[in-house]
Amino acid sequence: MFDIGFWELALIFVVALLVLGPDRLPAVARTGGRWASKARRTLAAFKADVEREFAADELSDELRREAGVVDDLKKFKEELNESVGGKKNR
Repeated sequence: MFDIGFWELALIFVVALLVLGPDRLPAVARTGGRWASKARRTLAAFKADVEREFAADELSDELRREAGVVDDLKKFKEELNESVGGKKNR
């Protein structure tokens, strides 16, 4: 996610330990973890919604194409009936 190496992470930890102190650091880390987890879940839900919408659009396009094929077949049937001489509706 973030391209952070070991030494960068160690430096962040040392600075946080100096600024927050050993008493507040675990609580702040827990809160940060909760926020990160909530952000990941929200992003996953958003991604799933977008993918679902794209799938619905693709299905809608496929349905329109199939409806066009059905219309073409109906026209062909009517032309065939006219060329044979009878207009039968089935």
